[in-house]
Amino acid sequence: PGDWPGMVSSLRRDQRLGLSLFRRSERLGRAVMARPVARTLRSEAGTIRLLNRLLRSPLDHDLVKSHAADFWAGAQEAFRQGPAAYVSEARTWADELSFDLASVRTAVALWHGEEDRLIPVSHSQRLAERLPNARLHVIANEAHLHPPHVLADIASDLVAPPKAASTTP
Repeated sequence: PGDWPGMVSSLRRDQRLGLSLFRRSERLGRAVMARPVARTLRSEAGTIRLLNRLLRSPLDHDLVKSHAADFWAGAQEAFRQGPAAYVSEARTWADELSFDLASVRTAVALWHGEEDRLIPVSHSQRLAERLPNARLHVIANEAHLHPPHVLADIASDLVAPPKAASTTP
């Protein structure tokens, strides 16, 4: 949550600037994002350049390069209806949580690359500390994006997630 002390300040300057803008006005955020989104939808090469500029990790760059068509297809689908969902998600992240994390009884698995240059691993660590049934998997030698072998491990958590703690005495 963006309202936790240090969460926003731990982001890169460009991310903090965008978040500040999106917080002020959803309409302005959509207008600012319209051009980069349009460029992303225009070409695979443009999408790859934008992802590499955003992610800034050689590990992520290698993964994007080896799966460029997949990332382009994903970007096209993500932005098919424009930037509104992206801006809305950023605004939601920046807002105060509407519930107490300690009340979450469902088992939660968090996966975070230790070399992530987009979102610091400290964000997932703090979240795991506050969720009573969380398991944090910090993935060595991985960044923001995860290759197929890691996605298979994540999928195994979806198929057979850990059991939540019992709420009965």
